[in-house]
Amino acid sequence: MPFISRGVTVSFVRADEKPLAKILEELVDKKFTGRVEFNVVCDNTNYVGAVELNNGEIVAAELEHPALIRGLEALQRMLNRWIQNCRGYAEIIELTPDKVAVDLEENPTARIDPAKAREALNSALETLKTLLEGGTETAPEELAPTAPLLVPTEEERARPAPAPAPAEKPAEAAEVEETGGEVSVEAITSSEELIERLDSPLFDATIVLKGSLADSGYIQPGQLQLLLEKLVKLSKEHPDKAVVTFINDRMNEIKGKIVAHDGVIVATLVKKDGERLTDKRALDVLNGFERPLLYDVYLVGENVDETLYRLAQRASQEAKEAAKKAAEEEARREEQRVVAGGGEERREEKAEAREEKRRRRFFIFFRR
Repeated sequence: MPFISRGVTVSFVRADEKPLAKILEELVDKKFTGRVEFNVVCDNTNYVGAVELNNGEIVAAELEHPALIRGLEALQRMLNRWIQNCRGYAEIIELTPDKVAVDLEENPTARIDPAKAREALNSALETLKTLLEGGTETAPEELAPTAPLLVPTEEERARPAPAPAPAEKPAEAAEVEETGGEVSVEAITSSEELIERLDSPLFDATIVLKGSLADSGYIQPGQLQLLLEKLVKLSKEHPDKAVVTFINDRMNEIKGKIVAHDGVIVATLVKKDGERLTDKRALDVLNGFERPLLYDVYLVGENVDETLYRLAQRASQEAKEAAKKAAEEEARREEQRVVAGGGEERREEKAEAREEKRRRRFFIFFRR
């Protein structure tokens, strides 16, 4: 059975930043008492589990892969798998020795002899050292996409939140160069509430740990449209979910989040060079970034983040209602103009122009 004791979350660690062996090594050195809970994907395989420590000694472990594995085998398997090409999070939870004792009593098959656990950890650290010193580690740009997500640092948490970006009107169509095609996506101006939700502490970890990973990969410079089309399609296929995408470059010079719901991009937030960008400016920067961008896409239901889901649902509904009303109003005015001006030919021309204007109303265009 899973470990049942509740503790205090003290931090989150990204799977692409540290292998499990390094995480455990640091906790052992600190004489940590508590649990490391993780939900990671390594080489397209999902691993969910936990490791418990008592005063710096590894005393228990369990792993779902997909059957439940407990004890030393669970620890060894994760130490061997979680080395590189992984994405996701580990949650570090502080416990009292009494609570660890309760977990061991309730889950005896997960127990590990601390001496054998230390041997397994030392072996994993030696393997990791050999990989790094031997030059066999894959070059950064060749690694499988494992987008590091936006966990706030202590410095970022202490920093006052920047003022929300001013609302922007949907962009008009931009001229398309002869060498490139038109790049567009149905999008609206993000609400302040949605942007603040995306920028709230622990938002990323909540989505990664509890959301459902739907897709991951990378796009080349100027190919943002490919990703946006995928998000719009995915959100239409799952109208009961908000589609949350984390996107960044390998060097973390640019980090962003895009939210779609029911066929509409309802929020975009990007951080680059200390600046917080939203909506068209954010999409322009992502599309024009000079290096490949990695992304992870999650399906987020109401049970994962109710606030996010409700805000995204409301934004997409309001956008569609506004577009419908605007189209109806434009049609009514055009009809009045046609009647006043007369002429069936003019009526048809105006109808065609009205349809084209309606189609473009909530579209944002970029250059390739």
